[in-house]
Amino acid sequence: MPAHQIAPLAAAVRRLAAAGLPPVFLFLAPETWRAFAPVEALLTYMLGRKPALLPHFWAWHVPPRAGARGWPPHRDYQGPSVIGPPGQEQAASLSLWLALDAVGPDQAALRLLPIGAPSAAAVPLTGPAGTIGLWRQDLWHWSDPMRATARRPRISLSLEFQNRAHPPLATPLLDPAAPPAWPLRRDLVAAQLAAYGGMETLALGWRHIAARRRRRAG
Repeated sequence: MPAHQIAPLAAAVRRLAAAGLPPVFLFLAPETWRAFAPVEALLTYMLGRKPALLPHFWAWHVPPRAGARGWPPHRDYQGPSVIGPPGQEQAASLSLWLALDAVGPDQAALRLLPIGAPSAAAVPLTGPAGTIGLWRQDLWHWSDPMRATARRPRISLSLEFQNRAHPPLATPLLDPAAPPAWPLRRDLVAAQLAAYGGMETLALGWRHIAARRRRRAG
Protein backbone atom coordinates (compact mmCIF):
# COMPACT_ATOMS: atom_id res chain seq x y z
CA MET A 1 0.00 0.00 0.00
CA PRO A 2 1.29 3.54 -0.76
CA ALA A 3 3.32 5.19 1.99
CA HIS A 4 1.40 8.48 1.72
CA GLN A 5 -1.81 6.67 2.70
CA ILE A 6 -0.27 4.54 5.43
CA ALA A 7 1.56 7.20 7.47
CA PRO A 8 -1.48 9.32 8.48
CA LEU A 9 -3.41 6.22 9.58
CA ALA A 10 -0.48 4.98 11.67
CA ALA A 11 -0.14 8.40 13.29
CA ALA A 12 -3.86 8.45 14.09
CA VAL A 13 -3.68 5.01 15.74
CA ARG A 14 -0.76 6.20 17.88
CA ARG A 15 -2.76 9.26 18.98
CA LEU A 16 -5.77 7.12 19.87
CA ALA A 17 -3.62 4.70 21.88
CA ALA A 18 -1.88 7.58 23.68
CA ALA A 19 -5.29 8.98 24.64
CA GLY A 20 -6.45 5.61 25.95
CA LEU A 21 -9.02 5.18 23.16
CA PRO A 22 -9.61 1.89 21.32
CA PRO A 23 -7.75 2.00 17.97
CA VAL A 24 -10.89 0.75 16.19
CA PHE A 25 -12.21 4.32 16.57
CA LEU A 26 -10.00 5.02 13.55
CA PHE A 27 -12.89 3.66 11.46
CA LEU A 28 -15.03 6.64 12.44
CA ALA A 29 -12.99 8.59 9.87
CA PRO A 30 -13.98 8.15 6.20
CA GLU A 31 -10.30 8.32 5.19
CA THR A 32 -9.74 4.92 6.83
CA TRP A 33 -12.22 3.23 4.51
CA ARG A 34 -10.80 4.92 1.43
CA ALA A 35 -7.31 3.60 2.22
CA PHE A 36 -8.27 0.20 0.83
CA ALA A 37 -9.14 1.47 -2.67
CA PRO A 38 -5.77 0.36 -4.15
CA VAL A 39 -6.61 -3.32 -3.54
CA GLU A 40 -9.95 -3.19 -5.36
CA ALA A 41 -8.56 -4.84 -8.51
CA LEU A 42 -7.07 -7.70 -6.48
CA LEU A 43 -10.32 -8.26 -4.61
CA THR A 44 -12.28 -8.21 -7.88
CA TYR A 45 -9.95 -10.83 -9.33
CA MET A 46 -10.42 -13.11 -6.30
CA LEU A 47 -14.04 -12.43 -5.33
CA GLY A 48 -15.74 -11.47 -8.57
CA ARG A 49 -17.29 -8.24 -9.79
CA LYS A 50 -18.04 -5.60 -7.15
CA PRO A 51 -17.00 -7.53 -4.03
CA ALA A 52 -18.88 -6.56 -0.88
CA LEU A 53 -17.33 -5.30 2.33
CA LEU A 54 -18.53 -7.18 5.40
CA PRO A 55 -19.35 -5.15 8.54
CA HIS A 56 -16.38 -6.73 10.35
CA PHE A 57 -13.20 -4.74 11.01
CA TRP A 58 -10.67 -3.97 13.71
CA ALA A 59 -7.49 -2.02 14.46
CA TRP A 60 -4.57 -2.93 16.71
CA HIS A 61 -1.90 -1.10 18.65
CA VAL A 62 0.07 -3.86 20.41
CA PRO A 63 2.59 -2.13 22.71
CA PRO A 64 6.28 -3.09 22.61
CA ARG A 65 6.10 -4.84 25.97
CA ALA A 66 7.31 -8.40 26.45
CA GLY A 67 4.35 -10.77 26.37
CA ALA A 68 1.87 -8.29 24.85
CA ARG A 69 -0.01 -9.76 21.94
CA GLY A 70 -2.97 -9.40 19.62
CA TRP A 71 -5.69 -12.04 19.30
CA PRO A 72 -5.52 -15.73 20.25
CA PRO A 73 -6.01 -18.54 17.68
CA HIS A 74 -9.25 -18.09 15.75
CA ARG A 75 -10.90 -18.25 12.34
CA ASP A 76 -12.78 -15.27 10.92
CA TYR A 77 -15.55 -17.50 9.58
CA GLN A 78 -16.47 -20.96 10.85
CA GLY A 79 -17.96 -22.26 7.61
CA PRO A 80 -16.19 -22.99 4.32
CA SER A 81 -14.91 -19.82 2.69
CA VAL A 82 -13.94 -21.55 -0.54
CA ILE A 83 -16.79 -23.17 -2.46
CA GLY A 84 -16.91 -25.34 -5.57
CA PRO A 85 -15.67 -28.68 -6.94
CA PRO A 86 -11.94 -29.53 -6.78
CA GLY A 87 -10.01 -27.58 -9.35
CA GLN A 88 -12.81 -25.03 -9.74
CA GLU A 89 -12.91 -23.55 -6.27
CA GLN A 90 -14.20 -20.00 -5.84
CA ALA A 91 -13.53 -17.77 -2.86
CA ALA A 92 -16.66 -16.88 -0.92
CA SER A 93 -14.94 -14.55 1.56
CA LEU A 94 -11.49 -13.22 2.38
CA SER A 95 -9.85 -11.39 5.26
CA LEU A 96 -7.48 -8.53 4.57
CA TRP A 97 -4.87 -7.32 7.07
CA LEU A 98 -2.78 -4.18 6.59
CA ALA A 99 0.42 -3.30 8.46
CA LEU A 100 0.43 0.44 9.17
CA ASP A 101 4.01 0.25 10.43
CA ALA A 102 6.83 -2.21 9.85
CA VAL A 103 6.29 -5.57 11.56
CA GLY A 104 9.27 -7.74 12.45
CA PRO A 105 9.38 -11.23 14.00
CA ASP A 106 9.73 -9.74 17.49
CA GLN A 107 6.63 -7.48 17.17
CA ALA A 108 3.70 -9.79 17.91
CA ALA A 109 3.62 -10.91 14.28
CA LEU A 110 0.56 -12.73 12.95
CA ARG A 111 0.90 -16.44 12.25
CA LEU A 112 -1.15 -18.09 9.50
CA LEU A 113 -1.68 -21.85 9.56
CA PRO A 114 -1.93 -23.51 6.13
CA ILE A 115 -5.04 -25.67 5.74
CA GLY A 116 -4.42 -29.16 7.11
CA ALA A 117 -0.94 -28.33 8.45
CA PRO A 118 0.23 -28.88 12.05
CA SER A 119 0.45 -25.78 14.25
CA ALA A 120 4.24 -25.83 14.08
CA ALA A 121 3.98 -25.06 10.36
CA ALA A 122 2.31 -21.67 10.93
CA VAL A 123 3.90 -18.90 8.85
CA PRO A 124 4.69 -15.47 10.38
CA LEU A 125 3.38 -12.44 8.50
CA THR A 126 6.03 -9.71 8.63
CA GLY A 127 7.12 -6.86 6.38
CA PRO A 128 7.44 -3.09 5.96
CA ALA A 129 4.64 -0.58 6.45
CA GLY A 130 2.02 -1.16 3.80
CA THR A 131 2.37 -4.95 3.80
CA ILE A 132 -0.94 -6.66 3.05
CA GLY A 133 -2.04 -10.12 4.15
CA LEU A 134 -5.02 -11.69 2.39
CA TRP A 135 -6.38 -15.10 3.36
CA ARG A 136 -9.46 -17.32 3.17
CA GLN A 137 -11.61 -16.87 6.24
CA ASP A 138 -11.54 -20.47 7.45
CA LEU A 139 -7.77 -20.23 7.99
CA TRP A 140 -6.56 -20.43 11.59
CA HIS A 141 -4.36 -17.51 12.61
CA TRP A 142 -3.15 -15.80 15.77
CA SER A 143 -0.70 -13.29 17.21
CA ASP A 144 2.73 -14.14 18.55
CA PRO A 145 3.69 -12.40 21.81
CA MET A 146 5.88 -9.34 21.78
CA ARG A 147 9.47 -10.17 22.54
CA ALA A 148 11.64 -8.27 24.98
CA THR A 149 13.72 -7.07 22.02
CA ALA A 150 10.74 -5.28 20.41
CA ARG A 151 11.14 -1.50 20.19
CA ARG A 152 8.03 -0.54 18.20
CA PRO A 153 4.33 -1.35 18.56
CA ARG A 154 2.52 -3.51 16.06
CA ILE A 155 0.00 -1.20 14.36
CA SER A 156 -2.42 -2.76 11.90
CA LEU A 157 -5.96 -2.87 10.53
CA SER A 158 -8.24 -5.54 9.15
CA LEU A 159 -11.32 -5.72 6.93
CA GLU A 160 -13.34 -8.63 5.54
CA PHE A 161 -14.83 -9.04 2.05
CA GLN A 162 -17.21 -11.44 0.36
CA ASN A 163 -18.24 -12.53 -3.11
CA ARG A 164 -21.65 -11.04 -3.91
CA ALA A 165 -22.63 -14.25 -5.72
CA HIS A 166 -22.98 -15.91 -2.32
CA PRO A 167 -25.63 -15.19 0.31
CA PRO A 168 -24.59 -12.45 2.79
CA LEU A 169 -22.39 -13.74 5.58
CA ALA A 170 -23.38 -10.70 7.64
CA THR A 171 -25.45 -7.56 7.19
CA PRO A 172 -25.35 -4.86 6.12
CA LEU A 173 -23.09 -5.55 3.17
CA LEU A 174 -21.11 -2.39 2.38
CA ASP A 175 -19.66 -0.81 -0.75
CA PRO A 176 -15.83 -0.83 -0.52
CA ALA A 177 -15.69 2.21 -2.82
CA ALA A 178 -17.87 4.43 -0.60
CA PRO A 179 -17.32 4.97 3.14
CA PRO A 180 -20.50 4.39 5.17
CA ALA A 181 -22.37 7.52 6.23
CA TRP A 182 -21.56 8.90 9.68
CA PRO A 183 -24.49 7.36 11.63
CA LEU A 184 -23.71 3.92 10.21
CA ARG A 185 -19.97 4.27 10.88
CA ARG A 186 -20.73 5.14 14.49
CA ASP A 187 -23.04 2.15 14.91
CA LEU A 188 -20.64 -0.21 13.15
CA VAL A 189 -17.78 0.77 15.47
CA ALA A 190 -20.04 0.20 18.48
CA ALA A 191 -20.95 -3.22 17.09
CA GLN A 192 -17.28 -4.13 16.68
CA LEU A 193 -16.47 -3.08 20.24
CA ALA A 194 -19.27 -5.31 21.48
CA ALA A 195 -18.35 -8.24 19.23
CA TYR A 196 -14.56 -8.24 19.52
CA GLY A 197 -13.84 -6.38 22.74
CA GLY A 198 -13.37 -9.68 24.55
CA MET A 199 -10.61 -10.79 22.19
CA GLU A 200 -8.11 -8.44 23.82
CA THR A 201 -7.72 -6.30 26.92
CA LEU A 202 -10.36 -3.62 26.49
CA ALA A 203 -11.73 -1.45 29.29
CA LEU A 204 -15.11 -2.77 30.42
CA GLY A 205 -16.53 0.75 30.15
CA TRP A 206 -16.06 0.75 26.38
CA ARG A 207 -17.98 -2.49 26.06
CA HIS A 208 -20.83 -1.05 28.16
CA ILE A 209 -20.94 2.07 25.98
CA ALA A 210 -20.97 -0.08 22.85
CA ALA A 211 -23.79 -2.24 24.21
CA ARG A 212 -25.91 0.85 24.99
CA ARG A 213 -25.24 2.27 21.53
CA ARG A 214 -26.31 -1.00 19.91
CA ARG A 215 -29.53 -1.12 21.95
CA ARG A 216 -30.39 2.38 20.76
CA ALA A 217 -29.55 1.50 17.16
CA GLY A 218 -31.64 -1.68 17.36
